[in-house]
Amino acid sequence: MKKRTVIIQTCIIALCIAMTITGCGKKQEVQSTPSSADNAAQTAQTSSPDYTFQRTEAGGTPEEAQDNGSAEGSTSSITSSAGIGINGIMGDRKIIFNAFISLEVEEFDTTYKKIISIVQNSGTGYMESSNSQSIKIASNPDRYKREGTIVIRVAQDQFNNVLDEIKSMGTVLDERVDSKNITGEYYDTTYRTKMYEAERDRIMEYLKEAKDLDTMLKLERKLSEVTYEIERLKGTLRNWDNLVEFSTITIEIKEKVPEEIAKKQSSTYGQKMLNALIDSSTATIRAVGDVIILLVSLIPVLIILGILYLILRPVIKKFLKKNDKNTDKNVES
Repeated sequence: MKKRTVIIQTCIIALCIAMTITGCGKKQEVQSTPSSADNAAQTAQTSSPDYTFQRTEAGGTPEEAQDNGSAEGSTSSITSSAGIGINGIMGDRKIIFNAFISLEVEEFDTTYKKIISIVQNSGTGYMESSNSQSIKIASNPDRYKREGTIVIRVAQDQFNNVLDEIKSMGTVLDERVDSKNITGEYYDTTYRTKMYEAERDRIMEYLKEAKDLDTMLKLERKLSEVTYEIERLKGTLRNWDNLVEFSTITIEIKEKVPEEIAKKQSSTYGQKMLNALIDSSTATIRAVGDVIILLVSLIPVLIILGILYLILRPVIKKFLKKNDKNTDKNVES
């Protein structure tokens, strides 16, 4: 009896162990299922083609919303009419170059003429703007020096050559060169322009077939909006083309202080005191001279006033005497 009980207990324990092992195996299989699904999804996502440039902007017209199949066909036709792909669109880089140079030169006018001649001789550039002014020298107010700024545009392939030639004209006080890569913005704008042009053509086709007045008005309003966007984007592209084709160089020209004045400025303390005394004496003499010149210039006026005084003097005396007599009579009365 005891032996039978032991056998039964042993069978029950073996059965429990077998069920436990089977359950763990199923659980592991179930847990492995999501990971395999994730791998499959990731593989599908990786292998899916990139349609970044296949998008289109819906026109919003009644005819466009009627047939989804025709809308999909129009998307592919827009892409093919644009003629732009990811590989081909980035082939030509668009970079804007700008430079600023500050030069100290011996003679302003000579340097100015040389810069203009460089632009003219290159045949592929032009002067955009210029300004100049004469500035008093602090240590010698009677003397002036010229300063000014010139902005020139030169072809991009001549940018470095022109820059080197300008720098050789004087002492470079400051130099800055920068570039801006607008390739992505440029071709994105080009693509958007093509898309709008294709949308414009499609709207014009719908407009030819439209018979309802309300539909025609909506199409014309949409056509006006699309045309405006096309012209705006084309204007941006033209401006970028100009900035890329012709680099901008801004030249600040400063004329050197004359040598004799520069030596005077760099003299010793005693020499500076002597120069100050001389300058003060010169200023005093100049002031006295100015007063004398003023008096000489007033001589004709003084002569005329003297003649008028001699003529009017008797009349004034008579008038004063009459006033005195009238005053005396009033006092006596």
